[in-house]
Amino acid sequence: MYYNKITLRKFVYTAAVLILAIFMYACSVDKGELQEKSASEADSEKTMNQNDEAEETLTEAGSSVVWTFDSTPVKIKYSRMWESGEYAECDDAELISEIVEELKELRVGNPTDMATDDFTDVLDFEFEDGSLGRIEIENECLVTEDNKRYKISHPEKLHRIRSLLDEVIAQYDPDSKDVSADEAELSELEKQLKSNRYIGFLTEEFLNPEDITWEGVFYMGAGLYDDEKYSDVLDDITDAFCGDSKECRETADEFGLDIIDGKVLRDFVKGTSGIDVADVKKPLGLTYFDKWDIYVQYSASDANAVDIKLISMETDDDGKMKIEYENAGEPFTLVLEKNGDYLRFISNVWTPSEGRSNTIHKMYSKAIAEYEEDPSYPIDKTGYYLFDINGDNIEELFIEELKNGKQVPNIFRIYTVRMGKLNDYYDIRGSEYDCFYLSNDNTIYEQIYSGAAQTYYIHWKDASQNTIPWLTCIDVLVYNEENEGGEEHPWYHVTNNYQYENEDYQDRISEKEFNEWYNRMNDSLVLSIGTPLSNWKFESQKNSSEDNRSNKKSDSKKKDSGLNTTIAAAYDEIASKKEFSYDNENGSFALHDLNADGIPELIIDPDGMFVSDNLYYTYDNGKVISIDVSQMDIPVYGTFLTSSKSGTFCFYRGGPATYDDNDRDFMPHMYIEYALINGKIKERDRYTGLNYEDDDSWKCSMNGEECSYSNFNRFVESMDETVAFVDNTAANRHVQGLE
Repeated sequence: MYYNKITLRKFVYTAAVLILAIFMYACSVDKGELQEKSASEADSEKTMNQNDEAEETLTEAGSSVVWTFDSTPVKIKYSRMWESGEYAECDDAELISEIVEELKELRVGNPTDMATDDFTDVLDFEFEDGSLGRIEIENECLVTEDNKRYKISHPEKLHRIRSLLDEVIAQYDPDSKDVSADEAELSELEKQLKSNRYIGFLTEEFLNPEDITWEGVFYMGAGLYDDEKYSDVLDDITDAFCGDSKECRETADEFGLDIIDGKVLRDFVKGTSGIDVADVKKPLGLTYFDKWDIYVQYSASDANAVDIKLISMETDDDGKMKIEYENAGEPFTLVLEKNGDYLRFISNVWTPSEGRSNTIHKMYSKAIAEYEEDPSYPIDKTGYYLFDINGDNIEELFIEELKNGKQVPNIFRIYTVRMGKLNDYYDIRGSEYDCFYLSNDNTIYEQIYSGAAQTYYIHWKDASQNTIPWLTCIDVLVYNEENEGGEEHPWYHVTNNYQYENEDYQDRISEKEFNEWYNRMNDSLVLSIGTPLSNWKFESQKNSSEDNRSNKKSDSKKKDSGLNTTIAAAYDEIASKKEFSYDNENGSFALHDLNADGIPELIIDPDGMFVSDNLYYTYDNGKVISIDVSQMDIPVYGTFLTSSKSGTFCFYRGGPATYDDNDRDFMPHMYIEYALINGKIKERDRYTGLNYEDDDSWKCSMNGEECSYSNFNRFVESMDETVAFVDNTAANRHVQGLE
């Protein structure tokens, strides 16, 4: 539901662009433990004079450059807080000069409450005369000493600066010097694609720029919104955006709006796709107002959840880059090119090794097999139907009640493949008293019988994003004889679609209005004739012979996962137990190599609730062994991490924040490392890092003995993989390589 994807963004009202002058003053003043005191009061007086000039420049020109120091820096201490938290130093005059020249090109504007993600670069400069200065950039904002943020006007220029700062790290860290130019370019491109600016392009597939799903691109605003610019007319914009909708007003007042300048958005769309806004094929997901030349949407909090890792890149003679990358473990091919200050996206396609159609067919085959074995869905009364409901060129699999062609079938489930993963629409769970029907405009109607005198009619449409298919409610009608109107007037329209059972949001309508709505629904329903499940061909005709040959080899590998058919069948016998299934208790499972021996372990989460309830299995000497974890100190809630290098794993738990004996507040971060040896668990090391919030310092220990932050952080970074769980359904077991 959309309500789960939006959150509060506080609107900060300020008319004081001159506040930025405070930063210009603070840049040359002592700031924290990492800077030394100025050599003399004369230096301090010189700094004051420099910043008086900076304030005067700001007053006259409005927005100002980031770089305001007059002296020549001779040394940089650079901290990349979002990676290691450790420092790199550089005294290469040529490199420092390049960095300074780039900083001079950066411009900052008004204060902002722009959400950040701890993507922080801190640069401490030492000048020829011994004075010091600091610049701190968090995400795409300049951060002042008093923790105010000023949005950088041209954030794309940060990529060049961070590329130069990579060279600072390379000079300081001997291990980084071995990185090739190609690897460095790939690493820099990966950072760009993971940024709020571009990550939305990787949330959906598209075969050409015309098919880009702009709603996903702008879901988090792509960093384009500038709410403070329109603070004086915010109430008028909200009125125009919401109209008479009570639901919209409640949402806007509580969670806020993203407001994007029209020219900024049009330049962005043109720059990233080569297409004018007026010609885009798919909707922007934004509301345009000509009066202010702005685009508006509800604010969203959760980031586009895309876990990408670039594998390789080829550039042709025309400058087009073909990039092979993984998205949550699935292979994709991205084609783009540089277009001035933008990346122009050409295509983004899921490219499984066995081919798209064959892979999808196998996924659907496993889902259908599950129904054939379930007596609740007899094969002579249950059918399937293939239809593309969302226009992504992938037909969804409908599991539905078989009808005679004159009656509308009740949909039991809808499966689809999104970004290489098999999923079903969570909201669709058809039953005798909760019926779902397909409409000819690709929407879904739901009819809920809630007692003899109550019926709800809910209209849904596809609103899928990322890897999760979901539906959003667009309208609700209620027939309720028990409501205030009684039998004489039981017809109601709901004003808040997510509170449709609450009588406070049910407005009376006439019987005529109710019947008109109901008739429109009834006339639009699709009278599809489903095919019996027994008619499904489980092997695709194209590759059936090849698949049959591979299935005869009992020890053949399953997609290089470390499983052979014997191990896969043994694990599946456990995972497929009813008490572990998703339908029974929201169960999930994971396959992950905990000891780096090439064979993954099976981890069962029986109820989707507590980490401490998980069950662990390994395969050894021809049989599945249950791993005894009763003596392990596993948190009730926590994160499950593994190391691809050491072959160990750990559980992480953070918080809650607390106070020490000196009344200083800190956040604890605890890691317990284990090794799996001969089917038994052995505890290795325990690390604790206490992060003090007042000065961002750390107090770290290993096995109860004090250790350096470097040792603590080295262990944290070595735990480079997170164990990923998926819903325990037959379809997902098939996708993961189980039989």
